[in-house]
Amino acid sequence: MSLLRLLLAISLSAAPALTETLPMRTYTASDGLGSSFVTHISQDSAGYLWFSTRDGLSRYNGYEFTTYSRESGLPIPTISS
Repeated sequence: MSLLRLLLAISLSAAPALTETLPMRTYTASDGLGSSFVTHISQDSAGYLWFSTRDGLSRYNGYEFTTYSRESGLPIPTISS
């Protein structure tokens, strides 16, 4: 029974840690994102985040966005996935 009490005490003491709020940041077109309307987000094997938007495809490296649009050679501006 003492093992059961120990496991219960450990699980109850760890429960508040599960309710921590993770840091969040909202990115918009003013931050370099192609458009504030994002239709899809994906991560590649190098760790880059790719955002499909109404006005192109944006790649985020953790610090800044690089956006590929019609000016970059995309045939259409809206990327759905």
